[in-house]
Amino acid sequence: IWRCTKTSKAAKARRKTEPSAMRKMVVLMLIAALAACQTVPKKLAFSKVQIAALTELGFKPTGENFELGLDDRVLFAVDKSELNPEANAVLSRLATTLLKVGIHGAGVVGHTDSTGSDDYNLVLSQRRAAAVKAGLVAVGMNPAEIRDQGVGETQPIASNDTEEGRQQNRRVAIVVTPLDAN
Repeated sequence: IWRCTKTSKAAKARRKTEPSAMRKMVVLMLIAALAACQTVPKKLAFSKVQIAALTELGFKPTGENFELGLDDRVLFAVDKSELNPEANAVLSRLATTLLKVGIHGAGVVGHTDSTGSDDYNLVLSQRRAAAVKAGLVAVGMNPAEIRDQGVGETQPIASNDTEEGRQQNRRVAIVVTPLDAN
C-alpha cells in the first residue's frame, strides 16, 4: 500500500507538470502553424501595361526601376529653372500616361554641368527638379508622391571637357520605382 501511495503521489506530481508541458507543446505547435500560414509579401513589380507605357514614353530599365533623362534643351533655357512651353507639353503627356497606367509617383533628379561653382550648380539643379515636379503635379500627380532632388554636377554622364558633354550633363532624370506603381 505504501508503495502504491507513493506511486500515486508521484503520478499526481507528473500529472500536475504534464499539463504545463502539454500547454507549451500546443502553444509551440500553434505558433508553428501560424508562421506557416503567413502570406509572403507580394514582390513589388511593374505590370505589363505599365512596362509598355514606360517604354513607349522613352523610359529605360535601370535595375528594378525605369529612368527617363530629359536634357536641358527640352526643359529650360540656358541657366534658367523655369520650364519652357515645350517642356510643359512633354510633362503633361508623361504625367497623363503614367496616371492612366496606375503610376502615381516618381523621383525627379536635377543635374548640371561643371561650369559655375558647386554651390550654384546644386541650387540650380534643385530648382530645376522642383520645376519638373511642379509640372507633373499641375497635370494631376500627387505632390506627396513626387520626390525631387538636385545633385548639381556630382553625377555626370559625359565629360565636361566638351560642349557636347556638358550639354548631356545638363538634364533632369525622372525615375519610376515599383513602389510608385503600386
